[in-house]
Parts: sequence; structure tokens; C-alpha cells
Amino acid sequence: MTARVDGVPTADVVAALGRAGINVNSTVAEHTQFDSEVRDVHPLVRLSPHYYNTEAELDRAVEGIAALSR
Repeated sequence: MTARVDGVPTADVVAALGRAGINVNSTVAEHTQFDSEVRDVHPLVRLSPHYYNTEAELDRAVEGIAALSR
């Protein structure tokens, strides 16, 4: 999943979530096959939840993003 937090630079989002123990990274247009480069949406925050992530971890990631968007 990729996302952007309006008004907050992607690097700041990645750093803040990292300090909170939430593992994310950022994307670049060259790594996206479809129209994201044309739409000029990069960089984006990339979250990659997997089967081993708990609901609590997902909730914490959502809460962390929500806090940054305020």
C-alpha cells in the first residue's frame, strides 16, 4: 500500500513512523509500473503489511499516520 500525508513531506512521515517502530519506506516513480509518474505523486510512503502482522500493529500504523495528518 502506498500513501501520502497531505502537507507533510514523505521523508518526514517515514522518519516519524520509523521512530515509532513502524517499518515503512518511500517509493520512487521508477519503481511503479503504471501512471504514478504521469500523475506526479512521488515520493509516497510504502507500507507492506504481511500475514504475520497483527491487527494491533496495523492499528498502530493507522494511528501513526492519522496523528501526522492532524
